[in-house]
Amino acid sequence: MKQLAELLPVVLFFVVYQLDGRTLALRHEIGVDQIMWGIDYPHVEATFPYSREALRWSFADVEVEEMRKMLGFTAAKVYGFDVAALTEIAEVKQKLGADGD
Repeated sequence: MKQLAELLPVVLFFVVYQLDGRTLALRHEIGVDQIMWGIDYPHVEATFPYSREALRWSFADVEVEEMRKMLGFTAAKVYGFDVAALTEIAEVKQKLGADGD
């Protein structure tokens, strides 16, 4: 089956604030590379202040590589972020215990 992105004449990305079971179930038809998760902080109608818990629950059965794409790598590619530099910063913050957990 072709991905939705292959059928459309333009590049289209789906940005979702609450990844529910329906969206994740259709991720292969939509195209994992076309989905970007976003946070609508601090609006409580989204998942804030329980975003981490919501992500853990939503992505419990999703492969790690697909999860990485939807939660950050696709956005990094679209917006031209330096993933290597951001990875270094995240590793330092994790060592310092600055990740909030």
